[in-house]
Amino acid sequence: MILKNLNLIYGDEELKKTQKRKDLLSLLGTEGGPDHNFFSGKDTDLQEVSSLSATVPFFSEVRSLWLDDTGFFKGTGEQDEFLEFLQSVPDTCVVIFTEQNADKANPGLKYIREHGDVFEFRTAESLKNWKDAKEAKGDIREWAAAYVKQEGASMEKRALDELLSLAGFDMWNLKTELDKLIAFSGGKITLSHVYEAASRTVTDKVFDMADLKLSGNTSAALSLFEDMLSIRVEPLKVLYLLNRQFNQVYMIKDMEANRLSDAQILSNLNIKDWQLRKLREKSRGISASQMLSMVRLCTETEFKVKTGDMTPQMAVEFILCC
Repeated sequence: MILKNLNLIYGDEELKKTQKRKDLLSLLGTEGGPDHNFFSGKDTDLQEVSSLSATVPFFSEVRSLWLDDTGFFKGTGEQDEFLEFLQSVPDTCVVIFTEQNADKANPGLKYIREHGDVFEFRTAESLKNWKDAKEAKGDIREWAAAYVKQEGASMEKRALDELLSLAGFDMWNLKTELDKLIAFSGGKITLSHVYEAASRTVTDKVFDMADLKLSGNTSAALSLFEDMLSIRVEPLKVLYLLNRQFNQVYMIKDMEANRLSDAQILSNLNIKDWQLRKLREKSRGISASQMLSMVRLCTETEFKVKTGDMTPQMAVEFILCC
């Protein structure tokens, strides 16, 4: 595979996005070293990124920059500074963007399509075309069965059917549930194991973790985080979801205070109505000032992860304990 200097990975299929990002960074061999930098969030300083991209690597052939959830690919206006950055990235630097969404008409996306590589990964349930969704679900079913076999386990067909009805077709969540079921069942997964052990999504668990944190139950929040680590949920994903949840709840409360309608809130946050209901349900009794404090705490810890002062696991534990 020939790695280009500009790479955009986007979509809502987190497992495939993560695997693609890991594959690209593995080719470079820079992650964790002095020639790799990580940036996250809407407050990413483009000038700092540009300055680092021009810095000559010391221990590797190239410098790598991983920019996550920056929002640079949303909208079509005010893109001059971003385009100038993309055009200025030297051959000694590889930039990898990972985003949840990217607008098809965004100039940055168009530029990377022409001069780099764009990888889009969507969950089967988010595909609008019925035939495409059905085919994707069939592929994921085959992948799940193959994954169980690869791990040296077996699974009844009806158990897989029930798991898919409970966990959905998000591959990240499905892998997490399969890992848990393999350990829980001793390697032979039956329908009863699914009923006993298959639970909610990783996102739901992060909701619970945030609730426990905000209610002052630090030990329970840490215990839940340890449970997630035991089934190999990546701390970086937990950190991302915590930050996203706190941001979304704060923005909802702020928009409600400004009397925006539900339709406007849904549009501004780009979420579904059931997600809005869940966020409201989980954040009852939590003030906007509490959420703003958590947003600031997440921003501070993400910066420490970016600069190498904290690992993602340390960052999550720090947030839960503060």
